Amino acid sequence: MGSARITPQTLADYLDKVIATDFLKAPKTGAMIATYIKEQYDVNTTSGKITALLTRHPRNKRVKLADRPEGAKGVGNWYQLV
Repeated sequence: MGSARITPQTLADYLDKVIATDFLKAPKTGAMIATYIKEQYDVNTTSGKITALLTRHPRNKRVKLADRPEGAKGVGNWYQLV
């Protein structure tokens, strides 16, 4: 049995749960966040959907674009709690 169909509002709810944890204290990519949501909540999503939600209000007030950590691998934008 696969993951349930996810709506943007439901994904936003899961993303808000992630923001409420310490997971984003260190910079993470959208792909890393999507993987974390899959592992914690069994919800499939893409890094693009994560990025779209993180750049909108109210999440863009709590999460900022961060510099890639030295020596870190991963493409795309990196996000960190403000």
